[in-house]
Amino acid sequence: MHGHPVGDLALQKVTKCLSDVCRPYDYIGRQGGEEFTVCLPNTGLEQGKRIAEHMRKAVFDLDINLLYLKEPIKITGSFGVASCIPREGESIDKLTRQADSAMYKAKEEGRNKVYAACED
Repeated sequence: MHGHPVGDLALQKVTKCLSDVCRPYDYIGRQGGEEFTVCLPNTGLEQGKRIAEHMRKAVFDLDINLLYLKEPIKITGSFGVASCIPREGESIDKLTRQADSAMYKAKEEGRNKVYAACED
């Protein structure tokens, strides 16, 4: 809506926001477009939901101020949470699909929500 430079600024602000909320050993990666993957080692589903909710609120509190707009641009985030105990030889793909599916359910339910894979 506001062009690539503003979109890039929004991605930078969200990345910084998520980094500020995460622990030093967590991992944040851009999945593509405006989607991110956040890996939270040694974190169960309930704790993951709490962290995702904290992230959602922090993203919602972000403002992007542009000189040519009277009001700041607001950003929302839809979060999908999944958890597993890794097993040798098991692919991460299943966990990624579960989190992705949960994120799309959060979007379907009105966006700016946290949805856990077990809530299917």
